[in-house]
Amino acid sequence: KVKKEIPKIQKFNKISFNQISTYQICPLQYKFRFFWNLRTLRFAPMIYGSNLHRIIELILRRIVDGEKISDINIEQLIHQSWSNPPNINPEIVISNQKTALLQVNNLFKKINYESLRDYIFSIEEPFNFTEEEVQINGRFDLVIKQDDEIEIIDFKSGSYDSNQHNKYDDQIKF
Repeated sequence: KVKKEIPKIQKFNKISFNQISTYQICPLQYKFRFFWNLRTLRFAPMIYGSNLHRIIELILRRIVDGEKISDINIEQLIHQSWSNPPNINPEIVISNQKTALLQVNNLFKKINYESLRDYIFSIEEPFNFTEEEVQINGRFDLVIKQDDEIEIIDFKSGSYDSNQHNKYDDQIKF
């Protein structure tokens, strides 16, 4: 007779918006991922967003180091830094990279981060604080500090529709 071992459930005292969002989408996935520490599949939009954030972070760090955006080969950076889930169709990868190139170019045309170079306080900075004995974890995409003013910038890669916008608002409020 084979004895099945049930994963040990841990006491949970840390939370992030990602965890709350996962629970709202699928409580079972939340249980598997955050209580039983089982690997779960990441959906294509999540992988795309992670890739895009990594590209933007790399570009911003190069700008802080003194590079001009015009000297950065963004297309090459995307190709070198892109990670894909296993067994993904190469045509989808190419399409995603082309879309990412458009989004990144539009972002850096819309906002002149070179002019903000001296005011970039942090890039992809983790944060945490405790509220009612629960540690809240997250990450600021970009923090700009000018004089005594602080601006937190949160990059979004999804399409802009009212449902997605509400989700983004919920994340910012959290």
